[in-house]
Amino acid sequence: MLRRKRLPVDLEASLRGFGAVVDEVEAGKVAMTSTVPTTRLPGTPLPDALLELEEHLRRAKELMPGWRHPELEEEWLRCEGGIAESLRRSRKLRGEAPDLGGFDGLIWAVDQVLAPLVTLQDSLGELQDSVVARARIHTLGLDKDAAIQAYLEAREAERAAHLAEFGHLWEKVASATYRRRLFEMIVKV
Repeated sequence: MLRRKRLPVDLEASLRGFGAVVDEVEAGKVAMTSTVPTTRLPGTPLPDALLELEEHLRRAKELMPGWRHPELEEEWLRCEGGIAESLRRSRKLRGEAPDLGGFDGLIWAVDQVLAPLVTLQDSLGELQDSVVARARIHTLGLDKDAAIQAYLEAREAERAAHLAEFGHLWEKVASATYRRRLFEMIVKV
C-alpha cells in the first residue's frame, strides 16, 4: 500500500504561505491581462488594472513572512525583491499615464509590469519542485539509494543552474541601463 507523500513538518507552513503569495500574484496577473481588449469587450482601463495589481501585490508582500524559512532564505529575498520591483513599476506607469498609442502600446505596457512577476513565478516553481521532490524522497526513505542520490544531485544541479541564471536575468532588469531604456521606451510610446 502506498502512503501519501508529505513535506517535512517544518516546511508545511512555508508551503501554505507560499501558496497564498502565489494566489495573490496570480490575481494581479489576471487584473493586468484584463486590460487587453477582446472582440466583445474594450478591456479594463490601464490605471484601474494597475491599482488592482498593486492591491494584490501589497497583499502578497504582507503574506511573504508566512513562507520565510532559513532553507529558503535566498529565494525568499529574490521573491520579495520581485514583488517590490513590480509594485514600483506599476506605480511609475500609473503615475506617468503615458498615451500608449493603441493596442501594441498597451500590450507593451502590460508586458513591462508582468515581466518581473513571470520571472518570480518561474523561479518559485523551480524552487518548489526541488523542495517537494527532496521531501517526498526523504519521506519514502529512499534517499539512501544510489540512483535516488544521483537524481537528487541532478535536481540540485538544475536548481543551482536556475538560481545562477535567475541572478543574471534579474541583474539585467535591475540595472540602471535597463531602467534608462525602459524609461526611454515609455517616453516614446
